[in-house]
Amino acid sequence: MSRKGTKGQMEIMGLVIIIVLLLIGMLFVIRFTLLSDTKSIKDTFKEKEMIANFVNAMRLTTVNECRGASMEQLLIDVADDRIISIECGSVITTVPKLESFIQDNFLNPTLNKWNVAYTLEFTDDVNQRVMIFHHVSDPNQWCATNNIGAGKPYSRKEQDQKPIPLGGGRNMFVNIEICS
Repeated sequence: MSRKGTKGQMEIMGLVIIIVLLLIGMLFVIRFTLLSDTKSIKDTFKEKEMIANFVNAMRLTTVNECRGASMEQLLIDVADDRIISIECGSVITTVPKLESFIQDNFLNPTLNKWNVAYTLEFTDDVNQRVMIFHHVSDPNQWCATNNIGAGKPYSRKEQDQKPIPLGGGRNMFVNIEICS
C-alpha cells in the first residue's frame, strides 16, 4: 500500500511540475506579446527609410524654373552667401521664397499630409541655421528630446543627418527628426 501511495504522489508531483512550467511559459508569452513596445521593428525600419528617402529625394529633385538646378544646388547657393544667385525667374529669388517652395512642394504633399511630427533643419558647419521647418498636431508638442518618453507626447524619435559639401572643406547639414 505504501508503494501505491508513493506512485500516486509522484504522478501528482509530475502534474504540478507540468502546470508550473505551463504557467511560466504563459507568463513569458504575456510579457513579450501584450506588454511589448508598441513600435515593431518593421515600423522603426519604415520610419528610418522614410526620412532617408525624403531627404535624398528633396536633395536630388531638379527645379525646372531654375534652369534644371537641383534643390541641393539651391541649398548650397543659399548657404554660401544667404542669397540666391542661381537664376530662377520669379519663383525663387529670396530665402523666404525658397522656404515657401520647400514647404509647398516637399513638406505639404508628404510629411504634413501624413500628419508626421517632424523637425527639418538646415545648418552649416558652425551650427548656424540656414532654414528650419516644424510640423506637429499641437504647437506645444514639438518633436524635441524633452517631449520623448513616458507620459510625454511621443514615445520615440528617429533622426537622420545628411551632409552637403559646400566646398573649401565646409559642409551644410540637413537634419531631420521624426517623432511618433
